Amino acid sequence: MDAQVCKNGLELGSIRSGENFQDSKLISVIEENESRNDNDLQDSERENENRHDGDLQDSELISVIEERENASRHDDDLQDSELISVIEERENEIRNDDELLGKEMAEEETTKHEKPFWFCRFVTTYPIMSFILGVSGHLFIGAVTIILLLVGFDVFPTNFETLPMELRDSPWLARYRAYQNRFNFKHPVHRYVKGDYIPTWIRGNEGMRIELIYDTHGKNIFTKEHLQTIASIEKKVDSIPEYSDISYNTNETKVELNYLLAKDFKISPSFVSSSLTRSEFPLGWPISNDFNEDIAAKIVRSKQVKYLKPVFEEIIKTKDFDVTYFSLSLFEHDVAEQAIKDLYLAGGSVIFIFCYMWFHTSSLWITVWSVISILSSFLATNLFYRVILDFRYFGFFHVLSLFIILGIGADDLFVFYDFWRATGLTSYPSLAHRLSSAYRKSTLSMFVTSVTTMAAFASTALTPLLATKSFGIFSAVLIIIDYISVIIFFPTIVIFYHVKIKKCCTNFCSCCLKNTKESTQITDNLIDNDFCQNEVTETVVKKQPGMLVRFFRDKYFKFVTHGKIRWILISGFAVLVLFMLISCSRLKPDNEQIQFFKKNHNYGKAANYRANSFLPDAIDYPLSLTLLWGLKEQDLSSCHFSDVKCKGTVHFDDNFDPNSVEAQKSYQKLCDKLYNMSEEESRRLKVKRHLLTNKPVMHCFAKNLNEFLKLDTQVTGLDTSLPWDYNKTRDFVKMRSPLIYNITGMDLTSVPVLDIAISFWLYNRFLMNQTKDYKFFNGLIGEQEGPYSTSIIPVPNVKVGNKIKSLSIELILTINPLTTGFKDGITLVEAWEDFMIEQKSTMPASLQGGFQVGWKVWHWFYVQRVLYENAIMGILLGLGLTTIILLISIQNIITSLLASVTIVMVTICVIGVIPLLGWKLGVLVSLNMCLVVGLSVDYVVHLAEGYTMSKHKDRKSRVQDSLETMATSVYSGACTTLGASVFMLFSQIIFFFQFGIFRFFTIGFSILFSLGLFITLMGTIGPENDTGDIKAIFRKVRNFVLNRGTHCVET
Repeated sequence: MDAQVCKNGLELGSIRSGENFQDSKLISVIEENESRNDNDLQDSERENENRHDGDLQDSELISVIEERENASRHDDDLQDSELISVIEERENEIRNDDELLGKEMAEEETTKHEKPFWFCRFVTTYPIMSFILGVSGHLFIGAVTIILLLVGFDVFPTNFETLPMELRDSPWLARYRAYQNRFNFKHPVHRYVKGDYIPTWIRGNEGMRIELIYDTHGKNIFTKEHLQTIASIEKKVDSIPEYSDISYNTNETKVELNYLLAKDFKISPSFVSSSLTRSEFPLGWPISNDFNEDIAAKIVRSKQVKYLKPVFEEIIKTKDFDVTYFSLSLFEHDVAEQAIKDLYLAGGSVIFIFCYMWFHTSSLWITVWSVISILSSFLATNLFYRVILDFRYFGFFHVLSLFIILGIGADDLFVFYDFWRATGLTSYPSLAHRLSSAYRKSTLSMFVTSVTTMAAFASTALTPLLATKSFGIFSAVLIIIDYISVIIFFPTIVIFYHVKIKKCCTNFCSCCLKNTKESTQITDNLIDNDFCQNEVTETVVKKQPGMLVRFFRDKYFKFVTHGKIRWILISGFAVLVLFMLISCSRLKPDNEQIQFFKKNHNYGKAANYRANSFLPDAIDYPLSLTLLWGLKEQDLSSCHFSDVKCKGTVHFDDNFDPNSVEAQKSYQKLCDKLYNMSEEESRRLKVKRHLLTNKPVMHCFAKNLNEFLKLDTQVTGLDTSLPWDYNKTRDFVKMRSPLIYNITGMDLTSVPVLDIAISFWLYNRFLMNQTKDYKFFNGLIGEQEGPYSTSIIPVPNVKVGNKIKSLSIELILTINPLTTGFKDGITLVEAWEDFMIEQKSTMPASLQGGFQVGWKVWHWFYVQRVLYENAIMGILLGLGLTTIILLISIQNIITSLLASVTIVMVTICVIGVIPLLGWKLGVLVSLNMCLVVGLSVDYVVHLAEGYTMSKHKDRKSRVQDSLETMATSVYSGACTTLGASVFMLFSQIIFFFQFGIFRFFTIGFSILFSLGLFITLMGTIGPENDTGDIKAIFRKVRNFVLNRGTHCVET
């Protein structure tokens, strides 16, 4: 029996032809058979001994022994048949493997002898020429950029001071622009009264201001010691000689009490407490007699930067409490300056990627030219973007694309070079054949990832917001140009290195070959002097793959396909995704305005203090709603689509006429309705109510004007209350002629009657003293000198009978524009729009052109909604395009589905990180959410491509092939991108910092899920044979249809 077992084992060893594969079932059967034979042998020996001693001569015992021997023989026969069956099964599997190996070898031979791609033939035939052409193209791009700069062309229209997040097609932006230009017409009337005129002395008008904010973190700032410290700080600033050159030249003190108090204040007749307070240092204008606004702004900024900022930097080191400073002029300067500093971090990213590429390729030559190619792609993209597409904006987001392309370009290099290195393990008829083999495989894989990434960026171009639209287009073009550069220039770099640089290294420095990961040798009898003949045969010298390749192919493969470990991995990833899905549900829109600096930065803290820490006052952020007549919505059609400085063209409503009796009555009715608004209506429309009168806080001219005229009626006895007509105007003017009006120079039948009343009211009976009404309404009524304008006798410079060009009603709202979300905000906007439509329905035709506007806050609410919708749409569009592209490229439904599911899980995890970091759905987060699909798809696609390109039929062998061919490139690409992202974490500009964090987690989850989950799923439920193959399904459907048709014809 032992001999038979040995014979069977030898036959199996012969069949395996020295292979190391061990079948577990076969070993189990053999061991069990040997164990039983040993037991039988021991029993037989004991029985013989007993028989020899004469102790067991009983016939019954002999019978039992015989039965046992028969049973043993029967068991042996069963075990032999089972063993033979297993051997036959293994023989069949071996024959199938041999057939597959034969097919693979045949296909490989066919591929190797296929005619090389024409580009590969050209590169290998003329390596020097092709390399010089590639270098020349990159130098040409740089030369064109330099020439355009020298001739004065704005090649890089950088703007780091603003972020153009405007909806050009939105009526709210057009209305806000119109509101800003409500006095922008010819021959405007400028009203001046005592105490409200442009001072003749230098810096007599208050301009911008500088703030110092003091924070005790919950303690009382109004202690004697703290106040003494604050006084010394203020004295230190006032003593700066250069500050007196730009400060507001006045002795007035106008700061309100609310301006000084934090929200946690406590006050009594003998005690005041607040954790924060602040000092104000107003600036003045004009700063010279020959005043020019642009020049003055530059002078003020330069003096602040040079003289004031160093003092502020010293002040913030105060130990008694925290000090933060804010100046709009300094802020704009520091944003632009810090953006340039943060750009230097891109240099660190370049250095890191350079070092890693050098380590991966073991070639300084390939690394240097590859990095130059990537950076040159950025310049080429900018030329296309600036000259061809005619974009005139280059901002923060465009800088981010430089970090993006560094990682993508490095990833493409790794893919191409690893395919090239893999071809070095096989003999090819010529160098052109070898290059063609690597070129076909790598360009397809890079094309799929480039298209999906480009599609993700292009999806952001659908937004109407210039900042994200221009960035999406720029980045999409950059991906395309980089791909073209990779497939054209990279092969020339590698071939030139292979046939020229490496040759020199071999001849003059043999040690160089020791540092080369893959080395090939050209057959001596076929080599010419130039190393460029297509007849050259590539002979393999070193067949051992790299250490990292062997790790993924062997050890890691066994890990992810292990029977128990793979289910643990799948369960772990499921728990992680579930946790992140719960975190995603906590993501909320960011209601605050765009921030430029981190929260721990001086300006970040100042912005938070000013928005959330102090009591509302008339200086900080009052939000007023304006009901405006006399203008049309601003015409923005004349603006270039990417001009961030264009404000459009103002158009006035020629039909507007508030002088008719019907119009005046309509205004009176509207003012009464607003003033008598119920508390419930005030809450719905967010109208602020006065603390003492409990009436809405508003400035409605018809109400105040009528009250003023009624008082005048009590004095004169002449009814001057609204509405006015020509008769009332005539009587009013004649009563005050000739003391005030020169009646002989007035056409009382055509004069704008309402302006006569308004002028008498605002100038306070022409006493020319400033009143409370003047302060509130002077900026709400715009007048233009017209044919009926006449001067008054007491003050000839004052004219009456002017044409009213614009007229506004203003209400103060209770909402905080910095913290109100777009959902609540848009609800409020629509409520006011409905209110305005209802009121205009009862007004005469001359007032039908009026509209309501909530400064730029109304527009910002809709911008927030667009950002939110773009984030959702970007993800859905990216996933949809990715799935379609995967189906087209991979052509397998199951593989594409598993890849798409993996990308969805990566997306969920990345989004789930946002609430965990304390972020909300703001501008940059919205943009990043649109890009997460494009940035996370690369690694999954590479592994899916490797699985699909495998010649094996079973899933485990395909997984092993995928890991062997693609895992190294995927791993290296992730390392470079993660390393490049780390440098962005040191940025002070929040756009760069958040993008670095976002990209780090995106790439981290991508590599984790691709090499962890996706490859495990493919090894567990991945398609085998032709399962899920689109071509196979199409063939089956076609055959079914043809057979069905044939059957019908026969019937």
